[in-house]
Amino acid sequence: MIATLCLLGSVLVPAQTAGTAALAEDSYRLRMERGTEWVYRGTFTEQTLGLRVRFQRTYRFETRILAVEASENGADLAVMTHLQDKSPRGSTWEGGNGAVRLERVRLESHGRVRPSFSVPLEGPPSIELGMVVELPRGRLKRLQTWQCREPGRPPLTWQVIGQETVLAQPCLKLVGVQQSDDWDQPRADRGAWRRVESVWLASRHGLAVRVERVIEHREPASREVSRSATLRYELESDLKHPAALLNDRRVEIARALEFRSLATPLLPQPIRASRELAALLRKIQAFLDSQPPTPYREAVLSIRNQVEAASRGEVVVSHYAEPVQPLPLEIKNKPAPDFLATSITGTGNVRLSSFKGKPTLLIFYQPRSETALEMLRWAQELQATLGKFVHIVGMSTSDDSALVLKQRSAAGATFPILHGSGLRASYGVEVTPTCVLLDAEGHIRHRVMGWGRETGPEVLAELRRWVNVR
Repeated sequence: MIATLCLLGSVLVPAQTAGTAALAEDSYRLRMERGTEWVYRGTFTEQTLGLRVRFQRTYRFETRILAVEASENGADLAVMTHLQDKSPRGSTWEGGNGAVRLERVRLESHGRVRPSFSVPLEGPPSIELGMVVELPRGRLKRLQTWQCREPGRPPLTWQVIGQETVLAQPCLKLVGVQQSDDWDQPRADRGAWRRVESVWLASRHGLAVRVERVIEHREPASREVSRSATLRYELESDLKHPAALLNDRRVEIARALEFRSLATPLLPQPIRASRELAALLRKIQAFLDSQPPTPYREAVLSIRNQVEAASRGEVVVSHYAEPVQPLPLEIKNKPAPDFLATSITGTGNVRLSSFKGKPTLLIFYQPRSETALEMLRWAQELQATLGKFVHIVGMSTSDDSALVLKQRSAAGATFPILHGSGLRASYGVEVTPTCVLLDAEGHIRHRVMGWGRETGPEVLAELRRWVNVR
C-alpha cells in the first residue's frame, strides 16, 4: 500500500498547481442517452525486455459502445472490441479481420458493470471497458482515494489527480494502481506484476476520453521488469443515432449473439455436428444477404468464419481471456475440472479423462517467457525419469503453435503440449508457469506457481508422494 500511495503521489505535482477549487458533486457522473454510440481507437503494444530475448508486437484496437437502453439508474450496453495486427504501412483502421468480441452488459449509474470483465494480465483484452470507472458515492474531492474490488486479485486503488483539458473537453484525471503482494518484495517462487491505469473522464457524459494502461511483469527473485504491455486509446466519436439506425444495430447485435450461442456447442465436434453446422451456416448467410450491414457486422462475420472452418472439419478453438480466479483452497482434493483441449503437438482434441490411471502433472507456461526453454528441458527430465509412472502434459497459454513446436524440438521434449489458455480460469492459473498435480483418479493435490530454484525440488517431492517410486 505504501508503494501504491508513493506512485500515486508522484503524479500529483501538476494537479496541485492547477488550483484548489472543489470538484462539483455530479460533474463527472455517467449520463447516457438511448441510441448514443461511442467509438474508441488506439493501440496495444506488448514487449519482452529481457537481456537475451527482445520481442515487441503492436495491435490496432477499437471498441464500440452502444447504449441500447438508458435511464437514470443506468444503461444496457452493447460492447464490441476489435483487435488486429498493426499494418506497417500506416495506422489507418481497416477492419475486416482480426479478433472480434461482442457482449451485452448492464452499466449502473455509479459505474459498476455487470457482468464484470477483469483486465487480463497477459495479452490484449478481448473486451475493453476501461473507459468506465466505478466512482464512490457522494462528492468527489481532489486527492481523494478509494478502492475497487476484483475477485481473486488485490484491490485497485484509485485517486483523483485533478482537472485537465483533453481533446478540447474539461476532464477529471484519475490514476488507479493494482499490484501483486510481492511487487515490492520479490519472491523466488513466483513472479510479480503491477497495473497502472490513467483515465480522463469527460464532464459531458462521465466516460473517459483517454485511457492509458501499463501492465508490468517481473520474473521470480528479480526487481527488473521483464515484460510489459501498454494500451492507449482515445474517444474518436460519440453520436446519437436516429431510431431507424439504432434499430438496425440492435437487430444485428441480437442476431450475432444468437448465432454465437448456437455455434458454441457445435464447434468442438465438427464431424459429429456437420448437419447442424451446415444448417447454421445457411441461417447466417440468409441474414447477411437480407439485412443492411452495420458496424457490428464484424461480429457476425467472425462467427460465420468459425462455422465455415468447423464445416470443413477443423476444430475451432474459441476462447477469451476472462477474470482469472485463484485456485480456492476448497478445490484441492476434489475432482479437477474436466476439459477438451486442442493438441498442438498431435492431432484432434484431448480430454483430461484420458490421463486417468496415473498421476498427471499439468504445466501451464508462456512460450514467450525467457524461462520457457529451461522449464521444458526440466519437464523432459521428469518425463525421462518418471514417464512410466506419471503423465507430463504441457499447457501453452499462447496460441503461437509454431513457437511451441520450435521450443519443444529445441528442448528434446516428447510429452504432449495442449492449448491451455482457455483453462486458466478453471484451474486458477494467475501466473505462469504454474504446475498443477492431479492424482491417478483426477483429483487436484498440489499447485506450484512461478519458476525458481525451489520449483523443481518441490514438484519432484510432491510427485513422489503420489507415485510409488523411490
